[in-house]
Amino acid sequence: MFNQDAELTPHHLPDNLRRTEPRYGEMGWGQFTAANDKWNADCNNYCNSHNLCEIWNGDHDAREAIMFNIQRLLENGSFVKMWKEPPFLWLLHHSDNANNYQAINAERISMLPADVQKIINGLPKNN
Repeated sequence: MFNQDAELTPHHLPDNLRRTEPRYGEMGWGQFTAANDKWNADCNNYCNSHNLCEIWNGDHDAREAIMFNIQRLLENGSFVKMWKEPPFLWLLHHSDNANNYQAINAERISMLPADVQKIINGLPKNN
């Protein structure tokens, strides 16, 4: 969750909401779906009353269907202007030495325009 008024400052749901999220397996399917619907409604009410939004964080393989994926993302939300944390990037191709991927990533990122480097929040964290 992020506060929309403060440049997407991270915000955690309160303990009473986090602790009460229903878990399938602890109850039957019918009970779970009813409890999950109520929990989601409570979370949505909390988010709306605190002007919060969600940010989807994920990845796509840019070698396949990149325009389709970008179009679907645009249809279902908007892009943040500044990434909230540096991603893991793999900017290598088949002839690169994968043992040296951090240095290769750093070199390739340094080739990007300064505004793009600023958007992706500098060098990525390597998990």
